[in-house]
Parts: sequence; structure tokens; C-alpha cells
Amino acid sequence: MPSKRYEALTVQELRKFAQGDIFRPADIVAQLYLGRRYAKGTGVDKDEKEAAHWFRLAADQGNAEAQRNLAFAIFHGRGVPRDDAEGIRRLRLAADGADAPAQRQLGYHFAIGHGVPADEKEAVRWFRLAADQNDVFAQYNLAFALASGRGVPTDQSQAVHWYQLAAEQGMPEAQCALGLAYEHGLGVPVDYEKSVHWNRLAAEQAHAESCSNLGWLYENGLGVAQDLEQARHWYEVAARQEFETAKQRLLKLRERSANLHTVFKHSLRNDQSITEYLETAFAGFVGLDVVREEVFRQASYIQVQKLRAQQGLRVPTAPSRHLVFIGNPGTGKTTIARIIAGLYQRLGILKTDKVVETDRAGLVAPYIGQTALKTRAIVESALGGVLFIDEAYALARSGTQDFGREAIETLLKMMEDHRDELVVIVAGYVADMDDFINSNPGLASRFNRYIRFPDYTPAELLEIFLKFCGSHSYELSDSIHAGLQTIFSREIHVQRQRFSNARYVRNLFERVIEAQAQRVFALENASKSDLQKILPADVEKGLGEALPADQGQGLSANYEAALKRLNDLAGLGRVKKQVQRLSDFVRIQHARAEAGSKVAAGFSQHLVFTGNPGTGKTVVSRIIADIYFSLGITLSNRIVEVDRAGLVAGYVGQSAIKTREVLESALGGILFIDEAYALAQGDNNNDFGREVIDTLLKTMEDYRDQLVVIVAGYPEPMRNFINSNPGLRSRFNHYIEFDDYGPDDLLAIFESFCRESEYVLDAGARAFLQENLTTLFNGGQTSDNGRFARNVFQRCVEVQANRILHTGEHASKDLNTLTTSDVSEALKEVLTDIPQSSA
Repeated sequence: MPSKRYEALTVQELRKFAQGDIFRPADIVAQLYLGRRYAKGTGVDKDEKEAAHWFRLAADQGNAEAQRNLAFAIFHGRGVPRDDAEGIRRLRLAADGADAPAQRQLGYHFAIGHGVPADEKEAVRWFRLAADQNDVFAQYNLAFALASGRGVPTDQSQAVHWYQLAAEQGMPEAQCALGLAYEHGLGVPVDYEKSVHWNRLAAEQAHAESCSNLGWLYENGLGVAQDLEQARHWYEVAARQEFETAKQRLLKLRERSANLHTVFKHSLRNDQSITEYLETAFAGFVGLDVVREEVFRQASYIQVQKLRAQQGLRVPTAPSRHLVFIGNPGTGKTTIARIIAGLYQRLGILKTDKVVETDRAGLVAPYIGQTALKTRAIVESALGGVLFIDEAYALARSGTQDFGREAIETLLKMMEDHRDELVVIVAGYVADMDDFINSNPGLASRFNRYIRFPDYTPAELLEIFLKFCGSHSYELSDSIHAGLQTIFSREIHVQRQRFSNARYVRNLFERVIEAQAQRVFALENASKSDLQKILPADVEKGLGEALPADQGQGLSANYEAALKRLNDLAGLGRVKKQVQRLSDFVRIQHARAEAGSKVAAGFSQHLVFTGNPGTGKTVVSRIIADIYFSLGITLSNRIVEVDRAGLVAGYVGQSAIKTREVLESALGGILFIDEAYALAQGDNNNDFGREVIDTLLKTMEDYRDQLVVIVAGYPEPMRNFINSNPGLRSRFNHYIEFDDYGPDDLLAIFESFCRESEYVLDAGARAFLQENLTTLFNGGQTSDNGRFARNVFQRCVEVQANRILHTGEHASKDLNTLTTSDVSEALKEVLTDIPQSSA
């Protein structure tokens, strides 16, 4: 009988079917429905004892739903004595019968340890079985377990999957959780519009937390146009349900609304005063042009919005005032923090220009609970000004028990509680700060303005050293300048990401003047000039090593030697001309720069080598490494050679790490990527080669003055590779084309191998080899170029050795001579090994 027919039956009719008679057995489903009627009091007086009676009859005949209903009655003592053990037994029977609500309820019992030992892993197993049957509560419970790592490894993306399924069934708790996931980027990319969508669906069901969340999104203009009235409305809906967070947000919104125009009505002396302040603050700075531009841009934005407010125009949501400073030590981050504090105070954003400087040690305490107190005290001391946290990444050290995370949570709460009274600047190394910000969704949502502090160049470091000298009334001999700049170049290269920039220069300056003081103290009658002059000996003592000599002559000799090596190579006539022209261009640009003329723009030092295998690309790249070093383009002649296998890893995210390590090892020199086109030949966008390309381009930009990259491969694939990405096309615009070797070139290469290994071709063998190389070249069988010549030579040597041992002729002449028979046999073996193309 269909279920609708059972629902239409009266209690008397259901009882008749449930009891059965001599003509038909008792109807199990009728027993279930009769139990329901008595349990709910539908069409009959509510009678829990009678309900339990009929549930038991159906359950004992294997009806899973009746088994579950009986279990619930036993758990709660409804019509039967309460018995947790019997309730669990009945519930397990129902769950084993694939009853989804029973499976979900059994999972709940395991989760809380009610009637069974607590076992989160077993709870997840039952939740999953019920969730697979589309049980909405089980889907939500499973998602929560996945999100919190209870009984299963944390998996935010899977949590979102199950939250979505439950949310699509209209469950407001799941809709709220899904909205939070999109707001904070938990398992999905941050998407404020989707966060608004899901929070709105739940809020329209009067779900208090979603009402509060939707108000927050309206207040901050996230995923929806900023609307403080809508924010107030939804906060009030949540507050009426005694949702505490909404109450606090509503109070702050009212305060914010009252103070909204106060900031923009702040009476400046005049707009010019801000410009004058910044111009004065940045006067005398060495470098930092990018930083200066960013600070001026932010000041301009705030001033324009002030003017818009004064004209009655709507003011868009302001960008976050909190900042992330990224860069190596000694690049001026603390100084810029003080300038920004002064700027914000003059703009009326902050009450004072004070800067409270701290780091991990100033925030973290050694005992549980003490870190929050210590952090709170530091933050409170900075209210009204700027809190500057240096090396902030140290707060997010690995390990869940580390107290740094307690400091982060306290900091985030106080930033929220005092949003109009505090600006926080966090600073540190580039990669470390990225990891720090991404370690907590609250950090990522509050810190979205970055200012990059580039390393100083060697010339800028010399200028800083000279400023130290001038400000302390010291004079540095001109003869020391070049040597010091060479030292700075070397230290940048050696220390790389951990180079301390101006801090290194200051420390060196202090050591140098100490050495100068020791020298002058030993003089009998030191003059004023003696007291001011810094001699090479003082600098060398401060360095702990001798200053490099003027390398002009040495560099010229190295350059000529590298060119000679290039010209001594067999063939490659077009390559030699292109390299010579490239070298001449660089030398002229250097000469123009020294003469004060403009240097040609748009020239890239990165190169593309195109040609077939064995055409000398790797050899020429090593020569170019020497040429670039001799011309001062690179800091060393080191070359790191790699291919796709050396850059691509097997897992998502690992290729970027592997590529970054290779690139860092090449800083100061040249990175040579052979068969580079293979990086862009994946079947889809998920190919890890594209991750390598993105990392390569970013690093080339970040270290544009510290790295030269040469990519090499077959002509057509390489052109496709370069054209596959605008970033590659803009950085690699200089091609050097390697032609195939002709017969004479191949013979010359073979003879160079002979000279290197002290072998000699007799006249007949040489003529025989030249004739066969011509024939093979015309037949397209020497496409391996130099490798073909090398293979023939190696086989010749093996054949010659075998011949001598079997003939017993060990004369010195025979040991060195390669004969026609040696060459003939070697050619046969090499050609046999070459795959034959089909017609």
C-alpha cells in the first residue's frame, strides 16, 4: 500500500491492518504509522506507551524507521523505561538498516560520548553514511568535522562541499557557515558576493549570526555597495535575538556614523602643508623612490576624499589603513613608519604621531594566558598612533601550542575594537610575510596594502656610506670608492635575501672609524686633516680584508679572453656576430652612462637561444656568463644549468618552491634553462610548468638587477613558448640563432676533440671522414650536430683501442693515430644507433 494511503487511514483502520487477522499478516508499515499517530496525538489522544508498543512490533520485524523511533523513546523514557544501552542497540540496528536519521543520530552519540565511548572518528563515519543519503543535518555535521579537524584531517575544501549541499537544502546554519567560508577564504577563494548571497538566505530565515555577518558586509562594502542603513538594520535584527557580536557592532556603527565626517572636516593648515611635510621628510633619502611614490599616492587619495566629503559627495570605502612592509633589513622600514604616523596625524586620521615599536619578544610571554595580557598592554600604549611590529612573521611559527598565535588573535580583536584609534604596520622579509598574512584569515582581510622596500644598489650603499662620513665630519678618499662598491656588490650577492643593507653600511662605518681612531691615536701631532681623513688602511681594518684593486685592466683581459674562446669555437659564424654586437652595445651603454648621457631604454639582458641539439648553446651560455661578468652586468660568472625536471615538482605549490630555490642559487649570475618550451606544453592550466613560469617571471622582476636568464630550445617551440605569455614576451626580446653545423664545422669539432685528447687523424682517415660527413650532412643524418661529432670521436677511440689490443701493436705512434678503418667502423656503429625516420 502506498504511504499516502496509510496517511489517509483512520486510527481504527490502521489498527485493523496493524493487528492483521486469519486472512492476512500484521502490516509492519501500518504498525509504524499507528505508532506515529499515538506519539504525536494525531487523530487520537497522545499516548507514548501505546506509541512505543507499536514501534516495537514494527522494529522487531526489521523496520528501520520504527527501530529508530523506538530507540528515541527508550533514550528519553517516553512510554518505556529509560535505558541508554538498549537505546544504542536499537539505534545501531536502525543505522545498520541504512536509516539516515539513525546513522546521523548514532554519529552524534559517538561525538559526545552518550551511551557509547566518545569516538570522533566513528562519529564521522556515521555522519558520512547519512550525508551520502542527503540527510541535511548529517551533511552539516560532517562539514563541521572536516572544517575543525574532529575525527578526520582538516579539509576546508571538503567542508565547503558538504556545507553547500546542506545550504542548498535551506539549512540556515549551513548557509551561514558557507557565507563565512567565502568571506575568509576557507576552502574557497575569497568571494564577498557569494558571502553576501549565502548570509542573506540565512538572514531571511532570522538566523542571528548571519544577520550580524550580513550587516558587517554592508558596513564595509564587501560584495555589496556600502550601505550603513542596511548594516544597522541587520545588526538590529540579530541584536533583538540577543546575539552579542551584533550588539557590539551596532554600538560601534552608531559611533562611527557620528564621527564619519569628523575625519574629513579636520582643519588642515592647507593642502600644501601635507606636501611640504612629505617633501621635507623624504629629503636626503637615498633610493626608496618606490616607497616615496606609494606614500604620496596614499596621501593624495585621502586628501581627495576629504574634498569630496566637503562637497557633499559620497565617500567610497577607504582602503585599509593598516600596512605590510616587505623587504630586507636596513631598507628604511622603521623610518617610513614614523613618516606615515606623522602623515596620518596631519590628515586627522590619528590623534598623535607616536610610533610604538615592538617585535615578537615584546608581545609573547612564556606562560599560557600571559601573552594576551602582554599584547593588550602594548596595543593600548599605541592607541591614537601607530603600532609597528618588526619581523611580525615570527608570531606565526609552526606548532599549535606556540603563544605567538595567541598574540595574533589578541591583536586582531583589539584592531577590531579600536578600528578608529589605531594603525598597525607589520614588517619583515618578503616570503615570510606572505606566509604570515596567509596564516590567518583575519590578517588577510585587514592587511591588504603592501609597500615593498627594495634592496639598495651598490652605488646607493656607497652613497649612504659617504653620507655617514659627511654627517660625522669624515672625508673618504676617492681612491676607496670603487673598492668599497665592489665589496657591497659581493655582499649583496653572498647574503642575498638576508642582506641588511643600510644596517650593514652603518656597522661597517662604525668599525672603520674605530680603526681610524686607533691609527690617529698613534700619531704624535695629529692635525685636523688627520682627524678627518679615512685612509684605505682604515677601511681594510674595518672590513677585515684588503680592498679589491681597480679591476678595470683585469676586466678587460677577462673580456678579451672570453671573446677569444668564443671565436675559437668551430662554426657558429652568425652566433659570434650576434654576441659581439651584443657586447659592443653593452659597452657603449656603459660608456654613455659614465659620460652622463641617457642609456637606451627597453633593452633586456635576458636571451633566447634557438637551435637544434648539439649546436653549442650550453657552451656559448658559459662564455656569455664570463662576458657579462667582465662587463659588470652580473656580479659573478657563475651559471646554473637546469631543465623542466629541475624546476617542476610533483605536487601543487611545490614547483614554485623548487623554482624559487633554483633561481636564488643563480642570483648574481646566469640561469640557463634548456628545452624551456617544455614548461608551456602541459595539456591544461593545471600543468605545474605554468606555476614555474609564473614564479620565474616574478623572481625576474623582483631581482631584475641580480639575475640574467637564458632560455634555449628548438626554434619553433621556443617562439611558441615566448609568445604563450606576455610576461615572457616582454622580458625575452633578444634572440641568438644557432645554425646547424656544416661538414667542415663537424670535421673541425672532431679534430678539436682529437687535440684535447692527444689523438691524430692520419691523412687517409681525415679525407674519408670529410667525405662521409658531407654525404651524411646532405642526407640530413647529422642533425645532432656537435653531439654527432662527439659520438663519432668516442666510438673511434673505442674501435682504435680494440684494434690495437687484438693486433698486438703498441707502438707510441699507433696509440695516438686514428685510421680510416677506425673511422669507418665508428661511423657504422653511430649510424646504427640513430633512429631511422620512416618514409
